[in-house]
Amino acid sequence: MAVSATIPPWSVAFLQGVVAGQLVLVIILLLLFRYFFIETKPETYAKRYAALRERTRLIQASLDARCPSMSSSQSKLRVPYEQGSQACLLDMLHRLDCELPAHSPETLTWLNVLLAQLCLHYRQSILQSDNEAPRQDTESDTLPALDSAEKAAAKRLLERTLNAAIEGRTHDLLGAITVTDVDVGTGYPTLSNARIRPSNDPRCLRLEMDLEYKDLLCVGLDTQLQFRVRPWNLGSLAVAMCLRVERLAGTIAMEVGPCGTEQDPLAGLELRVCMYPDFVLDAHVSSVLGSKSKLHDVPKMEELLLSQLRLLIQRRLVWPEFWRMPLPHMEHDRA
Repeated sequence: MAVSATIPPWSVAFLQGVVAGQLVLVIILLLLFRYFFIETKPETYAKRYAALRERTRLIQASLDARCPSMSSSQSKLRVPYEQGSQACLLDMLHRLDCELPAHSPETLTWLNVLLAQLCLHYRQSILQSDNEAPRQDTESDTLPALDSAEKAAAKRLLERTLNAAIEGRTHDLLGAITVTDVDVGTGYPTLSNARIRPSNDPRCLRLEMDLEYKDLLCVGLDTQLQFRVRPWNLGSLAVAMCLRVERLAGTIAMEVGPCGTEQDPLAGLELRVCMYPDFVLDAHVSSVLGSKSKLHDVPKMEELLLSQLRLLIQRRLVWPEFWRMPLPHMEHDRA
């Protein structure tokens, strides 16, 4: 009664008519959409495949009409993957206007700038990580070789890392390690004379670059060798040594290729980096053994340490060994 007193009867009837008309219009549109676009009965495989081909043809025709020059040129130059790796590599070089016999070495200033920024940020991160970590100053922090904030921060970071690495693994034969000198350098590596060469793997090409890195990288360590026959402590031998690297030069090779063999093409992709065996490493080792009587610069110790350093590089980075970095790849279901 209250509604009828405030709203005239003809107005209520008009609103009901508008709503009913809108509902009828929506129902008609839904029925038309269902009739023209929605499949109600399952069709045969042949009809579904024909409809799929027709939809694909319409899409391709629409895209070809928007860029006719690109579509025609790509269809003529495309090399099917079924022709093999060699055909795909030749097609890639043709598209890049690169001829291997006539390809001249290129400068890599842009890459050198990126590498220099990477080194710079890593050096700055050493100081930042030291500011965040709890600090416990020791007498070795005041050594003359650690006269800058960067060296002192690198010293504390390296000490924490080394002592944590040997904890519980040396059977108390090695005392705590003190870093007496450390220098992460101020120079930057430079790459030059980039050239493309065939690879031993027929599925990829190889990029060769000349590396030249002149700097002063230094690590000095001091510790003690403990001579113990439990429960007796027979004494200890003080050992101090310092490694200084001044130059690393050689040829670096990089290639991107499948991880597996040709019989296992779904193993993913990886970036492979190596150095050629003719690399140059200029390094020196100085050592002091003993506390009361001291032995300075034992030749055999320097020879042993440098040979182990060179052997480590050869086992990890020198051809035919590679430093491998997996790259993102499409997932495959091998079930």
